[in-house]
Amino acid sequence: LAVLVAAGIYVYTSRTTGGYELVATGANPRAAEVFGINVKRMFVFSLVLAGALAGLAGSIEVAGVHRRLIEGMQSNFLVLGLIIGLIARGNNLAVPFVAFFIAVLEVGASAMQRTLMIPVEMVFIVEALVLLFVLLSDVVRRR
Repeated sequence: LAVLVAAGIYVYTSRTTGGYELVATGANPRAAEVFGINVKRMFVFSLVLAGALAGLAGSIEVAGVHRRLIEGMQSNFLVLGLIIGLIARGNNLAVPFVAFFIAVLEVGASAMQRTLMIPVEMVFIVEALVLLFVLLSDVVRRR
């Protein structure tokens, strides 16, 4: 389902006028406003779309995976989303693959904690290093 949503967002942002306006507003709100795009409407639309997708993901997590609401469910989804978005470099088609990579790291960390008594926080260091190298590669490429 995540791959289909990512493909749908890619098609929307690359092949429709509304998607073009959304991308232009995200890239440079002032320039978008100069070209007649309603920037406030695009910001509200992007927040509503992101909230709807987050709600869909949360409902699938609760109803489909656990079949009940668990108190104290993972609260680091926002940070993981930011890390995934930065590593994917804003490419909508790369997001599911990067998310799968991060999920493998998270699940592997939980398994290593159970079997080898390695702290689960070690995966945060690996994720931070991957993010750091991706961001540094952008800096090096621009020089």
